[in-house]
Amino acid sequence: TLRRLMAAPIGPWDLLVGKTLSALLWLAISTLVCLLYGLAWGAHIAWDPLNPAHLLVPIIMLMGALMMIGLGLLISMVAKTSKGASGLATAIGWPLMFLTNIWMPAWLLPEGLRWFATHFPLAMAIEAARQVLVFGAGLEAILPVMPWLVLFTAIFYGLGALAYKLVLRRSL
Repeated sequence: TLRRLMAAPIGPWDLLVGKTLSALLWLAISTLVCLLYGLAWGAHIAWDPLNPAHLLVPIIMLMGALMMIGLGLLISMVAKTSKGASGLATAIGWPLMFLTNIWMPAWLLPEGLRWFATHFPLAMAIEAARQVLVFGAGLEAILPVMPWLVLFTAIFYGLGALAYKLVLRRSL
């Protein structure tokens, strides 16, 4: 599929930006559907646009999304086929759902995994959002996480873009 994409009348960086925006759009739609579903079932969503911590939650979620898009770029550049990329993404994604405290709290994990589950930047972002939106925490829950998110988002997405560039060079 990379050869077909390269034959398209767009530049390689246009393709990268397009894939990123497409992933972010799907994420926004998924988020909206989940929020509407939760509201339909009576969930209370604590959102105060005057609270600075609440305004930073979408930013940390965006950085987390870009970090994982970068990981997806790395996976797609390593895999030989789309099925291989899908399998590899699943093999990485499912453990990350446990290790980022989405399905279970970190304290239920074995000690070695617990460290990862509390120090992985995406887990830190999810926990900060949970603290703010569920438990009413303020900026003290988000500000310590921001530098790590910026750093790791730049690393993951940067490595993904670099891998993309290297694969493009090899394929030409």
